[in-house]
Amino acid sequence: MKYSFTIEENRCESVFRHLGPCWHLYTPENHPVILVTKEDFRVAMTLLAICVLNFPSIRVLTFQWMSNHLHITITGSENEIAEMFAMLRKFLGKYLASRGRPYSLSKWDFKIRKIESLRDIRNVIVYNNRNGFLVQRDSTPFNYPWGANRFYFNPDA
Repeated sequence: MKYSFTIEENRCESVFRHLGPCWHLYTPENHPVILVTKEDFRVAMTLLAICVLNFPSIRVLTFQWMSNHLHITITGSENEIAEMFAMLRKFLGKYLASRGRPYSLSKWDFKIRKIESLRDIRNVIVYNNRNGFLVQRDSTPFNYPWGANRFYFNPDA
C-alpha cells in the first residue's frame, strides 16, 4: 500500500480513541530535590515499573524522572492511577529512609490533566520527553537516561 499521510493520521486517531482515558500526571516542580545519585534514579525507574505492573489496566506511554519531580503520560482510571502513585510514593519514601534520607514526601503529590485529543497527547509526549534535556544541558533527548525519551527520539535504542 502506498504511504498516505491521511491514512497514517487516521490510524493514529483510531489508536488514540482506543487507548481509553489518557492523562498527563505530574508532580510539583518546586519540590526539594529527591533523587540525588545515579542509584536513586535507577531505583526510581525500577519502583515506577514495579508499581505500574501492580495495576494491569494502567499503561504508561512515556515518562521522565527529574531530580525533584516526575512526568508520566498514562492511561487508566483516575482511581487506579491515584493508587499506583500512592504506592510509588510509599516505596520511594522507604528507599530514601533506608539511605538515611527520610524526606517527607507528603507534599510530593501529583496533579493529573486529561488529554483530550491526538494533538494534545503528541504535545504532552514531546513535553515530557524533552524535560530532561532542558534541565541537564549535557544530555540530549537521545541520551537522557531517566525516562523513555530515548525510545521516542531514537528508535534504534
